[in-house]
Amino acid sequence: MWTISGPKLDQSGRICRIGIAVASCLVLAGCSTVVRPKAVAAPPAEALPYFDRITAVVKSVDYSGYHAMVNPEVALNIDFANQTWSLSNLFKYDSQGEILLEEGRYGLCGRLAAHVYRQIKPWLQKEFEIKFIQAAEPTFFSGPRSSHMILAMVNKNDGRQFFIDPSFHKYGTKEVFSGYQFLEIRDSLSMFADRATGLAFKLGQAHPLLIREGLLVSFSVTSVDDKFDLDNFFLAITVNRPYEIIGKDIAVIGRYNGRFESFQDPVLLNRLLRPDEVDKIYKKFHAWLKKLFPNEAGQLTAAPG
Repeated sequence: MWTISGPKLDQSGRICRIGIAVASCLVLAGCSTVVRPKAVAAPPAEALPYFDRITAVVKSVDYSGYHAMVNPEVALNIDFANQTWSLSNLFKYDSQGEILLEEGRYGLCGRLAAHVYRQIKPWLQKEFEIKFIQAAEPTFFSGPRSSHMILAMVNKNDGRQFFIDPSFHKYGTKEVFSGYQFLEIRDSLSMFADRATGLAFKLGQAHPLLIREGLLVSFSVTSVDDKFDLDNFFLAITVNRPYEIIGKDIAVIGRYNGRFESFQDPVLLNRLLRPDEVDKIYKKFHAWLKKLFPNEAGQLTAAPG
């Protein structure tokens, strides 16, 4: 039997008991507590197997939900009655059913972990057992209602353990990952195995977009003054930073008592997003709103962007 930071595993890698449920790689807007991890000295490169090859793969990808969301085919669906919303057509697969990254490098934690797993498995599988770990990451995805996906490598001969976090370009021993809480060990990611193409959210949940300057930028559909219907909802870009429980809206557009309303914090918005990124986000928001209100599209021209 071997142990990964608390949860006991049997030799097949299964968790014996986990008493907490989390939503994969989602941050709950206004509910995510962020804790800055303590600095841990990285082990020397020679102590990490295949250091150069694994590091090269990890550094070839970048954490982003923005690149998928602004694709023209991605649709927003809002279910006011059940207080849920979803994004469809987010994910693409190759002819073998493998999840693809945007532009060959961009994705959120699950897509990045699946991509890195596929890249390293052919030359590691003889020596190492490779697993997916659903974890609470201390900087932005600290749970218990948010999570993060990383990889574990376990040497088949001596049981040594190494961990990979593609989202944060991190590779090392469990000491480097001491701030993480490992919640569940998986052989595969079922949503990609089933070729899921979208994500569903409850009201109050957010879709991560980017991490810039130590801040997490997310998208969500929100209520207005505790009302959530066709006349009262907002599409919001929100920023969360370490130690802040409640995020700050930096761009909002939607309906308030049946009228289109909008707001933006231009200083923070332009600090965190490039002009072309802001433009694509607003064009996406306008396209979604025009689909919801085809007879009122002219009223959107006054909105920011």
